[in-house]
Amino acid sequence: MRRKCPSCGKMPDIPEKGGYCTHCGQYIAPKNAEPPASPAPISDVHCPWEEMEKIGFWRALWDTISGVLLRPTEFFSRMKIGDGIGKPLLFGLLVSSVGSIVNLLWQSGQSIIPMWLTQFQEFSDVPYEEIWPLWLSGPAFKIVLIFLTPLMALLGMFIYSGVFHICLFIVGGAKKGYEASFRAVAYAEATSLFYIIPFCGSLIGLVWSIVCTIIGLKETHQISGGKAAFAYFLPAFVCCGFLVFMIILFVGSAGLSELIPNLRD
Repeated sequence: MRRKCPSCGKMPDIPEKGGYCTHCGQYIAPKNAEPPASPAPISDVHCPWEEMEKIGFWRALWDTISGVLLRPTEFFSRMKIGDGIGKPLLFGLLVSSVGSIVNLLWQSGQSIIPMWLTQFQEFSDVPYEEIWPLWLSGPAFKIVLIFLTPLMALLGMFIYSGVFHICLFIVGGAKKGYEASFRAVAYAEATSLFYIIPFCGSLIGLVWSIVCTIIGLKETHQISGGKAAFAYFLPAFVCCGFLVFMIILFVGSAGLSELIPNLRD
């Protein structure tokens, strides 16, 4: 039977079970074969990472990372709450571990510089300890940190999300459950990938992590940005207040210890 070739537009004789065009060599699928399903557009995906089975691992990973970093408000506003914390936990663990491990490897590479400097005459008589005080212990310590990175990332997500959720409850912003806070923290871990950038990556990652986490708390709990920001910085305010109180208490105690003997005299 004659069928139109989608490549050259001609009408070669192709059997129903499919075959190759005699004009251009293009393969033509069987007549009754269903066309392959095209991947779902990003606009139809609530959270790409959690629909990995539909769109594939790499696209889900890329769309989730780019969504968090470039369109955090849109990403968190579309994300469904109620599907559990398993997939957000896996995503946060993956990106946080990769970013932190690469950052540690950068730092380990920088530790080689002191050893290289000793090859020059002006540094030949200078001990390692004076060139780089942590040269002897630094590399070994970083190797241990690399193996502990996934565990620290895991504990960090649970601790931070728990603290933020308590702070949201204090300011009246915990409109959703703990899962909403955990999702905001876990997906905001995408900013850890900035740590891969040498020198300035850690600073960029820290700043953008604050922004993305605040937006995530705002959108997942459906509260104002002011409440979300206040809940985020509340632990820092409490720590600073406690530190100031301890300094005042220490200075006051020292002053009283000097004042009391003078009063007795």
